[in-house]
Amino acid sequence: MIVGFVNGTDDGQAALNQLLERLVDVPTPTGATPREIGVPATATLLPIVAVNQGKN
Repeated sequence: MIVGFVNGTDDGQAALNQLLERLVDVPTPTGATPREIGVPATATLLPIVAVNQGKN
């Protein structure tokens, strides 16, 4: 089951990368695009860690 989760996370990162690549040429409210103002089109998904709480 963990392997499927990792693959799902990889798919999510790929989808995020595709979205950022598409948005890099979309104008911001000021009119300049992220590419024009030098904003890198990168983002990283943070890992999700399972937390198991023990009985107190």
